[in-house]
Amino acid sequence: MTYIPSLEKVQLGLETVWADLAAPTVQLVGVTDCKITPRLESAQITDKRGTTMPAYIASVNKVWAEADLSGVVCYSHFRHWLDAMFGIDAVAPYAYLAELDPATTLRSFNLVYGQPDVTYSMGGGILDKLSIVGPLNGPLTFSAHLLGKGVADDTLEVLTDDDVVLAMGSHCQVYIDPIAGPVGATEIAQTAFGFNANITVDRKLVWHLGSLNPDSYRHGKWGGSLHLSVEMTSAMQDILDAALAQTITPGAYAIRIKATDALTTSILTLDHAGHLLAAPNLFTDSDGVSTVEMDFAPAFSDDVTFLTCWKAGLVLP
Repeated sequence: MTYIPSLEKVQLGLETVWADLAAPTVQLVGVTDCKITPRLESAQITDKRGTTMPAYIASVNKVWAEADLSGVVCYSHFRHWLDAMFGIDAVAPYAYLAELDPATTLRSFNLVYGQPDVTYSMGGGILDKLSIVGPLNGPLTFSAHLLGKGVADDTLEVLTDDDVVLAMGSHCQVYIDPIAGPVGATEIAQTAFGFNANITVDRKLVWHLGSLNPDSYRHGKWGGSLHLSVEMTSAMQDILDAALAQTITPGAYAIRIKATDALTTSILTLDHAGHLLAAPNLFTDSDGVSTVEMDFAPAFSDDVTFLTCWKAGLVLP
């Protein structure tokens, strides 16, 4: 049949063991773009054959895959991305953190994408990048990057679409406090215009002798950034003056972004501890309003309620 993009679906198999190729049980809602990219590393052998021909033999050295997804943030479905980024929490309300010594089992996915008769899957999908963007007017959006074991021909399961609630910019509250904490104490009400949170972790696929595809993965350091766009108010000027006055170490802050739906039954929280390494951009403009742009780099907070650089929480009905 002719490939018709409007018939595409994205489904997730929730793997209990990495790369076990679990059958899809979740049909994602709100995904606006999906791309699975097979990766193949091959090489020609330029042996000496007494000829001018470029090559006669070649080898396949390793096989893996990558995937990129983006879409709008739906409270209930976003749990899958948090389980994949930070590790599975099976008990509500769900709590997540960037662990100093990774011990919690990550959620890996069998990502299935396509339309009837033309479908491919990527098993062993692990997350190494997750971005959340909060616009002034509209739904929160996300983008995710995954590494996987490989790509295979597959079929879509017959699944129904879940009823979802969108996380909106109008649902959000922003808090800024000293990194010493406690986080979430000082709301900057009617001040923030938008945010862009980029959470990264240096996870890598691993090969051993006897493996053409990766047979495991390893953890690495956490990283990323948090960008805030805020109105230049007297309260924000106090924060900026304190940050600009630093002469030994840069300003360090704990930022909380909290989205609560209209019924107050779904709550998504993102906490970030970070250094303000670069001087803020002063007196930028957003529709005639003077703004300040601030970029934070993740740092460890020794606040007993934090003890990491990234945290998240999710309350669902």
